[in-house]
Amino acid sequence: MTEPEQYSAFSDGGSLYAFWTRDSPSPYLSKIQRFDAGARVWQTVFEDDARVGVWKPSAGRLAFVEYREPFQGGGASDQKVLILDLVTGKTVSVDTFALSAATYHGGGGGPRRAGSGVALGGGTVAWTRVNELSGGNTEGELRVAPVDDPTHFRTIGRSQVWIEPLWIDSGMLLYLVGSTTGDEIRARDLTSGVERRITSLAAPGVGAPRGELGRSGDIIGWTGQESVQGAPTMLHTVNTTTGASRDLDLGPDYCYGLSGNAAGFVWACKTSSAPVSSLSYFDPRAWKSVDIVRSPDRLNQLEAYENAFLWYDVVNGARRANLLVLR
Repeated sequence: MTEPEQYSAFSDGGSLYAFWTRDSPSPYLSKIQRFDAGARVWQTVFEDDARVGVWKPSAGRLAFVEYREPFQGGGASDQKVLILDLVTGKTVSVDTFALSAATYHGGGGGPRRAGSGVALGGGTVAWTRVNELSGGNTEGELRVAPVDDPTHFRTIGRSQVWIEPLWIDSGMLLYLVGSTTGDEIRARDLTSGVERRITSLAAPGVGAPRGELGRSGDIIGWTGQESVQGAPTMLHTVNTTTGASRDLDLGPDYCYGLSGNAAGFVWACKTSSAPVSSLSYFDPRAWKSVDIVRSPDRLNQLEAYENAFLWYDVVNGARRANLLVLR
């Protein structure tokens, strides 16, 4: 069973982890917990006086960004990029940066501005450092470094609109760079430095809405509403090796929360108030859906992680996390 303060969970190496955060103003308190299946208890792996922002797990490690606000700081913040060993609980400090109150633009609705991001894989970490410029403006700087020596980093690119690492493995970095009119997904060979464009996307807020990006092997997918009114929803895919693209009509419902692993993609659609009784993933190579589970227990929030699927249900009024590990 999950606890009320656990706002999100993830899987790595066949284990279930959760983020625990105290709901209060600064100073914050957050924990990263691992579920002990034998003892049926949650064990704290890491604890700190910060909120956990963006994060990515990979092969027994978790890269994440801590966020802190000074008391009555007027929107000023400090951020730290860390890599956590999920077994030992030890951390490696990757980077730290601070933004003054001049950079804070509360209330929402303004133009997109550079934010922090992180990706981890193959002994390499990539992250977006946010630099403060004059006049309260900010710039995202995408850096890449070895996990074992993050001080020896390389800068891949910069943007005052948006730049974000997506995935990194086998010497290849996939990242997104944005502008006010459109976004691009690019691939950078970290050995040769050769870069190529994978595909172009509409920028958020320009035209119809775009959903989250997910990856299944060499295929990237995302959902998008094909009109401002939001119908129909389409699954868009592109092969990062060949550049071939393919789309799937998901129907008139709003679909969101796409994620992927080697098996395929998963997402959720708002269909009706009736409980969902089955969950499946979509195999983009066979171009078909494959059932994962059938149950009357109000299935919800299916997510894909490396070699695993995670979902929630409700049993006797209690929210429960379920993990299916792929062998």
